[in-house]
Order: sequence, then structure tokens, then C-alpha cells
Amino acid sequence: MTQDARYDSIIWAGTRSGLIRVNKVTKSLEYFRYGHPDALLEEQSNAMICLLSCPDGRLFIGTWNGGLLEFNPATQQFQQFFIGHGDVILDKQSKKFCLVDDGLDAIWVGSEMGICRFDIKNQPCRW
Repeated sequence: MTQDARYDSIIWAGTRSGLIRVNKVTKSLEYFRYGHPDALLEEQSNAMICLLSCPDGRLFIGTWNGGLLEFNPATQQFQQFFIGHGDVILDKQSKKFCLVDDGLDAIWVGSEMGICRFDIKNQPCRW
């Protein structure tokens, strides 16, 4: 669960079956799910372990074996990332436990594979 970085009235909650936006003013809930053609990967991607709300409005989500998700609240669209070196995917079956914004256009991703720095603009990850 995390407070929205831009709006004090919004709280984000990651669940075992998707993302929930809680509006504290209107007392409303809005549900979001990441859709994927592979049913198992969709289930794993919607099991959300940790959340990071960025000042630009984007939300990064660490999942249970579903990679790293980026959610854009303005478009209500998800983007999925699997972190690796070149063509070798290292983290497809790795749980993401923590996400930290470094304030320099990158986030630190802590997982079963270790810690990496994910460049938000260019998307490579350095272990």
C-alpha cells in the first residue's frame, strides 16, 4: 500500500488479484488488473507485493513472479518489464519485495535475485 505522490486523497493498494485506487474524499474504490494472454503469467502479474508512487504520477509494482509493472493512472495502462542482461531474462520467476525511488530517474528493485537499479527512462537494469 502506498500514498499517491501527487494527490493526498489517493491511496494505492496492491492485492493478490490486482490494483485498487482508494479515494479518501469520495470513499470510492477503483479496481485495475493487468491483462496478459498467458493465464498463469496474468495471475502472477496481478499478485502485487510492493508499490512505488513516483512524483510524475506513474506507479511501479513489484509482483509475485510477474516481473515489474508500470501503471499509468492517466491512461489506466500497464507496461511489464522483465529484468535481465541482454537477451537473458534473469527475473521472470523472481518475487519483487521492495522498490525505492533514487530521485535520479531510477528505482532500486529488491528481489530474490538481488538488487538492481532500473533506469526509468532507458529501462536497462544494472545488478
